[in-house]
Amino acid sequence: MPLQSLARPAAILATLLFGIGSLQAQEAARKSNEDQSAAMNSVLAKMNEQMDIPEVPEDQRASREQIDKLFDSLRLRDQLDKTMQMASMAFKAGIEQAIEEKKQKNPNKKELTPQEQQQFENMMSEYMKKLAAVIYSDDVMNPIKSAYQRYLTSSDVEGITAFYSSPAGKHLLERQTKIGLAAAPQMMAAMQAKIQPLMAQMQANLDAAKKAVPASK
Repeated sequence: MPLQSLARPAAILATLLFGIGSLQAQEAARKSNEDQSAAMNSVLAKMNEQMDIPEVPEDQRASREQIDKLFDSLRLRDQLDKTMQMASMAFKAGIEQAIEEKKQKNPNKKELTPQEQQQFENMMSEYMKKLAAVIYSDDVMNPIKSAYQRYLTSSDVEGITAFYSSPAGKHLLERQTKIGLAAAPQMMAAMQAKIQPLMAQMQANLDAAKKAVPASK
């Protein structure tokens, strides 16, 4: 779950909770979110088709018990909890941004009262609890476990579990989120510095291509 994907639902929730925008705007937001989801599913399906990785023969697949043990060694629940915490922060920021944008467009709209702000906080907390319940549900986790079984052999799972149960594996799990967060600012800055010239070149090429197209009479 990329955190950026929470921006659209956050804006929609702000619209619904606080009456921001017309009914037409609410419907347009919902439709846009559905279109984005459909587009993403299509991209993922194509990527899956292009990856030439065969499924493991059934007699070599890990058992469900082995997969459960692997997930325990990966501390998957702890990682999901951390992801949910970051997602909650991103979701809240998205809603606050949507509210602020609407306020700027309509300066006469009143500020949220302390009571309304508390109501907002309570709604957010309740929503994230429900979202966590969805993510941890069997309906969501079983397809993941099934995919692990289809593409990892029993010996693969045993080896991976052994590593993440070792001191080195546990050490990595304890620090990998910190490592990612520590590297993120420099990584993003480096990417931005290199992407900006590429975008400028692409725009120049597009402008040149437009000029090369004969004007219609």
